[in-house]
Amino acid sequence: MDEIEALREEVRELKEQKEKEVIIAQPTTPAPAPQMDPALEKELRAEISKLVGMVNELKQADDRKTALITELRGKIEQLGRQVASLQGALEAYKDMLSRLPATNPAPAPAPRIVYTTPPAPEPAPRVIYTTPPAPTPEPRIIYTTPPSPVVTEAPAPRRVIVDREPERRVISGFDSVLATDRVVTIYYNTNSTRIQDIEEEKIAKVAEILNKYDEAYVRILGYADATGRAAYNLDLSKKRANMVKERLTSRYGVMPFRLSVHYYGEAESGTNGNDPSSRKVEMEFYKK
Repeated sequence: MDEIEALREEVRELKEQKEKEVIIAQPTTPAPAPQMDPALEKELRAEISKLVGMVNELKQADDRKTALITELRGKIEQLGRQVASLQGALEAYKDMLSRLPATNPAPAPAPRIVYTTPPAPEPAPRVIYTTPPAPTPEPRIIYTTPPSPVVTEAPAPRRVIVDREPERRVISGFDSVLATDRVVTIYYNTNSTRIQDIEEEKIAKVAEILNKYDEAYVRILGYADATGRAAYNLDLSKKRANMVKERLTSRYGVMPFRLSVHYYGEAESGTNGNDPSSRKVEMEFYKK
């Protein structure tokens, strides 16, 4: 608006200046009114039209601004009414809760049913009958009477040895494992530490025995064949043994203190060269 007023003031001053020039140029005698230069008049009219157009645009912008302000105020008032309505509803809800009897407990949540897989039944102990070495029975001496008494010396008595039926001893529990499955062996591919799927059942069986009998312990013995350098094969056998220990502890929950790791490379595997039976880990049970 200040720019419009400045333009109007400039036009007014220009008109006054032109009028003064006309008055000064008038002779003492009355003369006909001066006429403005058509070109100047056309230029002034164009300037005035521009100013009027600018004034109209500013008015329209001001009207739009006013309309926007009015719209925003309406929305703010509407939001205020909604907030007031929510506050009223909240107060009514609080009042309703305060009127409820204090002895009315909240309903208990419905029981959650959890289905669990029952543990596998413990297998019956395997009874193994072993025949101990037959003890030497006590000799039974039978004396025979000679047919008739003679004066000569009687013959030496004949001893008859009678065999006794051997006793059978029942072995159960972890002792039966030591007697039948003392060493469990898994095998590997060449230059590999990955436990094959077919060998996983053996590790699971060892873990089952360890978790069943508290007195059971296992030595993990790692080996390799002789296809590479001795230092490399020693490190390979170490990795294989540690991999078995990690599998027993992490997957099957065996306590680490019940496992001891030993690795021998190709030195004590009992075979030579690229023998598949050399690439192995032995799990040996023992009792403390």
